[in-house]
Amino acid sequence: MACPRAARARSFGSLGVLACGWLALGPVGVGALGGGGRLAAAAGARDAAGEIKSLNKQALDAFDNLNFDQAKTFLEQALATAAAAGLGRDPLAARTHLNFGMLWIAGFQKHDEGVDHFRSALKIQPDIAPPAGLFNPETQAAFDETKAAFKPEARTDGTAAAKPAPGRRPAAPAATAPPPTTPPPSAPPPAPAPPAVASDRKPAPAATAPAAQTGRPAGKPGDKTSGVVEFGGTVPEEEEEGEPEGRRRGILVFVGLGSGFGTAKGHLEANQNVSQGAAATSNNSWSGGVAASRLAHLAIGAGYLVAPSWLVSLDARIQLVTGTTTAPPYSIAGVAYPARSAPGTAFAVFARSQWYLSPAPVRPFLSAGLGAGYIRQVVSLKDVSGKGLTDCGSARNEQCVDTVAGGPLLFAAGGGVAYDLHSLVVLASLTANVGVPKLMLNLDVLIGLGMQF
Repeated sequence: MACPRAARARSFGSLGVLACGWLALGPVGVGALGGGGRLAAAAGARDAAGEIKSLNKQALDAFDNLNFDQAKTFLEQALATAAAAGLGRDPLAARTHLNFGMLWIAGFQKHDEGVDHFRSALKIQPDIAPPAGLFNPETQAAFDETKAAFKPEARTDGTAAAKPAPGRRPAAPAATAPPPTTPPPSAPPPAPAPPAVASDRKPAPAATAPAAQTGRPAGKPGDKTSGVVEFGGTVPEEEEEGEPEGRRRGILVFVGLGSGFGTAKGHLEANQNVSQGAAATSNNSWSGGVAASRLAHLAIGAGYLVAPSWLVSLDARIQLVTGTTTAPPYSIAGVAYPARSAPGTAFAVFARSQWYLSPAPVRPFLSAGLGAGYIRQVVSLKDVSGKGLTDCGSARNEQCVDTVAGGPLLFAAGGGVAYDLHSLVVLASLTANVGVPKLMLNLDVLIGLGMQF
C-alpha cells in the first residue's frame, strides 16, 4: 500500500518510513491476529465436541448397566458442555437429547420428559434418527409418534426456518448461546483493505457469534464432518472409535444347574402292586412325604428385556433322575407283569416373567411363570410295619426306590438375585413349582450364568 500524499509531505526521514510501514502492514497484522483467534476457537470447539461424545458414550454404558442416575449425570454434563462451547444447536447436542429421551422413557419410565427431549433433538436436527437397535419398542414408538407430529419452527413471516448452508452452524437463540468465552484480540483499527485482498477472504463473523462452530453440513445426514469454519472451509471430524452402530438391547441367554425337594401325592411309576401303610393296600398309590427331585436338573433358556426392570423368558427344565431301583415282577389274577424301572428323566417348559427390584449391578428379582411337563421326586418305599421295603433290584434284596411325577400343568413363583457384570450375568434363584392334576409342590434351587447381547 502506498503512503497518501499528505502523509508523505508530513514525514521526516526514517520516522516517515516507519509510519508508512505501519499503515501498510496494519491490515495484514490484524488479519493474522484474527486468524489465530479463529484457529484457537476451532481447537476449543473440537475439544468440546470430543468431551460431549465421551460423555454420551459413558451415559449409554451406564444405561446398559441399569445405572440410570449416573447416565443422567453424564448427559446433563454433555448438554452443559455443549451450551458453554456454543454448540447448543449442534447435531451432537441433538444426539444428547435423543439419548436423554431414551433414558427418561426406558429407564425412569417417564414418558412426557422423554418426549420433551425428543422434541429438542428434532428442533436441532429434524432428520435425526436413532441407530438401529438402540431403542426398545416402547421408546421407538414414542420417538416415531413425536417425529410424526413434529413441525419445524416457522419464522415470523410465516416461512419455515431454513437449514444451514454446508459448513455453517444455525444461529442459536440468544438465551441459549452464550457469548464467546475468549474475546477477540484488540488491535489498532486497520486501514481499509484494497479490493484485491478483500476478495480473497470471507467476511469475518459478527462479534456476538463464536468464530468457529461445529455442525454437520445441511442436506448430508450422517456426513462425518464437524463443520468447523476455518477460512471459509470445513475441517473433517475424526471418526468415533469403538462406538457401535447399535447397542445391546437386553437379550439374555442363560444356562443353570439346580436341584430340589418337596412333596407329592399321586402314583408310583414303577411299583404297581405294593402293600403300603397300616391298611396294607396293594396298589401303586403314594400318600405323600418329603422327597428330593434328585439328582439334578439343567435349565436352558433365553429372555428379552422388555423394560429395564422387566424380563420375559422361555426356558426348559431337563431333570436327570437317579437312585431308583428296579421293581420286581409280579402277577395278579394269573396275569404276570415283568420287572419295571422308573423313568430316568423329566422334562418341562416354562414361560416366565421376571421383575427386577433395583437398577444396581446386584439386582434382586421376583418371577412367575406357567409351564407344561413333569417334575419327578424320588421316594423310598416302606412296608406295612414302617420298615424299608427291600425286595427290589435284580436279586430282590434292595431298598425299593421309585418316582412320583407332578404335572402336566405347572405353576411357578419365586425370586432370586442377578449380579450384572456388563455382558455376563450370574444368577441364583429359589422357585416353587406346583403341579396339577398330579399334585406336587417342589422347590427348585438354581445357580446359573447368562450372557447379554
